[in-house]
This record gives sequence, structure tokens and C-alpha cells, in this order.
Amino acid sequence: MKVLNILGSLNYSGAEIMILATNNDFKKKGIVNDILITQKIKGNAYYLFKKKNFYIEEIFFSKLKILKILINFFIFIKILLFLLKKRYDVVIIHTEANTFKLALASMIVKRTKIIRVVHNVFNPNLILRLRRKLIFYFLKFFRVKIVSVSRCVKKNEFKLYKNRSFLINNFLNHNKFRLLKNKIKDKNLLKIFVVGNCSKIKNHQIIFKSLSKLPSNINWRLTHIGKECQFKNERILAKRLGILKKCKFLGEVFDWSKYVNRNDIYINSSTNEGIGISNLEACSLGMIPLLSNVPGNKTILNSIKNISDLQFSNEESLLKKILKISNYSNNKKNLVTKKISKKVNTLFSKDKYVNSYFNLLNKN
Repeated sequence: MKVLNILGSLNYSGAEIMILATNNDFKKKGIVNDILITQKIKGNAYYLFKKKNFYIEEIFFSKLKILKILINFFIFIKILLFLLKKRYDVVIIHTEANTFKLALASMIVKRTKIIRVVHNVFNPNLILRLRRKLIFYFLKFFRVKIVSVSRCVKKNEFKLYKNRSFLINNFLNHNKFRLLKNKIKDKNLLKIFVVGNCSKIKNHQIIFKSLSKLPSNINWRLTHIGKECQFKNERILAKRLGILKKCKFLGEVFDWSKYVNRNDIYINSSTNEGIGISNLEACSLGMIPLLSNVPGNKTILNSIKNISDLQFSNEESLLKKILKISNYSNNKKNLVTKKISKKVNTLFSKDKYVNSYFNLLNKN
């Protein structure tokens, strides 16, 4: 079976990590995954996909204001000709942008099955919501199957858009992210990790502001893993708050587990989250997760409830959580992280993901 995955670009984010981690599993089941990207910025994971011998087609939609409609019409024709030539059995659309055009082109190739994967909780303004409702109305007409990557995404899709979707949870790559042994070089250092590209939606400023208020007797260090914005705004903020010397910025790293120890603190402060793969990875590694009060993070927190209070909603509550964890004994940290790792690994398993997709791909 030939499957085409359509993405904007190839970054180290949920959809791309899922495709990379399951490629060999699907090959064993006779399924070959190809890639189509529709943005000129290829993304930092592009060369890893190339290294893994993925077939990658690049057809870019235009963002120019002048003649945009005309140019994108020819791009649509180009995509249609590509699909007619390749004759994929299944097309999986991962990107929100140009969904209608991509689904229409796939539908014209009559024997192609179409799947639309929703990776996040979308709650736009009224006009954009109506536009998205209209697009999904046509997707239903095209008999497109909709997949949600977490329970909160599924709930949001039905509540706002009346989309009945299949739930296939994103998973953990257990071969890479397993509970670490408790080997800590400096027990007096409170190590804090943030994983994710710098953007407004990640809300990282709340972390820097909270850390700047920690008492001077607490020895801490923040490590940020992810793409920085063009103007290095987070470094500028850290410098203004007087904590830049305590912050390390490592850029994008695919396997970031080598930088962490069990019982380190992991913080996700996003204002919008479908289900963060790095959140699951942190839990599996035995880090103590502090997660913002948003749907995708709640999905994870609900799966590990009654273990510890790990949710925050603002700068003050995050500061209190960090201080609370800094006072945990090593025995308590070990107990908490062991339970968290076990629960997350059971609920978000790769085998469940692969089998669910295999059944969906073969469903009439």
C-alpha cells in the first residue's frame, strides 16, 4: 500500500516524529510512506527524512498577495498531476493550510482514500471558525476520514465543528525515551528543561519571569531545546531579568534525552496544545512535568491524576510548583516519576498507534 503524507514543512514536531518512528513498523505491514511538503521552508527535520530514505516531493503554495489565486491554481494542477502519476492508495493531510485544495485534488484521483489528521485544538474567531466549518462540510462530502491525535482534540472538533473523528493517540517512542537511571552529577543543582520552538503560543516568558523570582539560595539552571526566534527574544528577556548566565539555549535537537537526568523538571507553558510529544517523552524519561492548564496538557495530567499536583495557570502558580518540587526528597521524586513513567508508557504506546492506523487504512 502506498501512502502519501502531506505536511507544510518537516520540523521536529508531532506529525513528523510519528512518521519517522513508525516507518519500519508500517513497512513490515506492507505500507510505504512518502512525503509531500507545501512550504518553501523545508524544516530542520528535512535532512533526517532524506537520510532515512523517504521519498519527498516538494510543491509549494504561494503566499504572495499579487496573483496569488492564479499562481495557486497552477500549483493545484501540479499537485493533481503528481497524484495522478503516483496513484497513492491513501493520502493523509496533516496541514491546516490548503486543506480543501489538497482534499479536492486527492478526491479527483478516484480510488484514493483520504484521511485528515487534526493535531491541535483550534478555537479561532467567528469568521475563521465558520470558514473551517465550511471546509469540513466539503471534506465529509468527499468522504474524508478525520483523525484526532488526542481525546481533547476529538472533543474540541465535535464541540465546535461537529466533526466525528477517530481517536488515535500520539505515542511515545519507547526505544528512545525510557525511564532513566537516577545518576545525578550535582544533586544541589535544580535542572529545568523547556522543549519547543520559541513562539508566542509557547508562552515561554512566564517561565523566565518565574525563575527570576526564585530565592537566591536555590541553585538552578534552565536548558531550552528548540528553534529560537529570529531576534533571540528569549535571550533578551533572560538578560533583562538578570538570569541569562543560568540559561542555556541548545537549538533544535532530535534526541534530547542525552541532556537530562531522571527527576529534572520539565515545563510546558503553551497557551494551546493538542498533545505535546515532548511532554510525553519527558514523563517517560522520569522528569517531573509542570504543564500549563490547557486541553492537550490536561489530557496528559488526567492520565496521571492522583500522583501529584503538576498543573499551573499563571506565573505565581508556576513559581509555587517549582519551589514545591525543589523541596521534594529524592525518594519522593523517584516514587512520583516512576508512577508517571509507567502510566504514560501504557496509555500512549506505539503498538496501539500502528495497529489503529493499519486498521483505518484498510477500512472500507
